[in-house]
Amino acid sequence: MAASPLLRVRDLSVRFLSGGEETVASSGVAFDLAAGEILAVVGESGSGKSVSSLALTRLLPPEPACRVSGSAVLEGRELIGLPDRELTQVRGGRIAYIFQEPGTSMNPVYTVGFQIAEAIRTHRAPMAKAAVRAEVEASLDAVGIREPGRVADSYPHELSGGMLQRAMIAMALACQPRLLVADEPTTALDVTIQKQIMELLARIRRERGMAILLITHNFGIVANLADNVLVMHRGQVVEQGPVARVMAEPRHPYTRGLIGCIPRLGQRRRRLPTLEDSLRESSPSA
Repeated sequence: MAASPLLRVRDLSVRFLSGGEETVASSGVAFDLAAGEILAVVGESGSGKSVSSLALTRLLPPEPACRVSGSAVLEGRELIGLPDRELTQVRGGRIAYIFQEPGTSMNPVYTVGFQIAEAIRTHRAPMAKAAVRAEVEASLDAVGIREPGRVADSYPHELSGGMLQRAMIAMALACQPRLLVADEPTTALDVTIQKQIMELLARIRRERGMAILLITHNFGIVANLADNVLVMHRGQVVEQGPVARVMAEPRHPYTRGLIGCIPRLGQRRRRLPTLEDSLRESSPSA
């Protein structure tokens, strides 16, 4: 018998209410994520990728401004509708997030080490102050930071973008979560640092057996890192499957359009392809 997935999502929908009008941000999202798997959620800005991941732990405005429905079962535990006190323990403790703008995710008036220590105290068993400090530095060392003591005593504005992103990953790992949600983790970084962060995520998965939900618009990253991919367009899943299959034989015009945007060495084009070009293929009048 196949093992149950770490996370099972069914019919997940997010709706926002403003000025008496309802906007559907995502609808009917469904997927399974196994322990140790990297699942990439791909789509352009506004496709519903991020809002669906935030809905898992209700990191969205409260009702009635935002309504979340459907099911998200983590290790046999339903998250949708979970009381706030229990959900607080899931956030960070079982599901950790890293975001594309690490500079806005950390409190600027506290040191990096203080903020990682706070996460450890919240989600792990009580330990002495010296032990917490050791855990902070061990977490920073685990993500390739060469001077963990100095970085722990630094404020966020004193670190480069790449170093700050590593510190954010260290904070997430310090809580020993089962699932890491990486929301566009390389968008604000240069190409060299992007590669380093992607290699770091791959190593974390390999060494810790942690599942990763990778949210991105870049199929190039997906091809090199993910096991499976889920493609979202206008709030709905339009295609999903193993990365190798989807890359070789994309079935939906939108997927073909995203893959067609990947630059290739030696290829010259007078006009860059657009997603509208691909979607026109599926139009009845095309």
